[in-house]
Amino acid sequence: MLTRLSGEPFFLNPFLVEVVEGGQEAVITLVTGKRLRVVERKEEVAERLRAFFLELGAPQAPLRSLVRPAEEGEDRP
Repeated sequence: MLTRLSGEPFFLNPFLVEVVEGGQEAVITLVTGKRLRVVERKEEVAERLRAFFLELGAPQAPLRSLVRPAEEGEDRP
């Protein structure tokens, strides 16, 4: 479960996550191109995703490239 900037909790389909970027809050880009901002930091989002996939028995290696730092001047939603 994650938290929208409005404070509303929601469930995210982990299979749709393409990239998690961060600053004070995480920006999650889905494979559909939709971007979501959440109050959790990118590291926390990545850890929750890792835990989910490890529970399924998925290897951890693909998750290492999931989180990347926000690039300076990068367009934000």
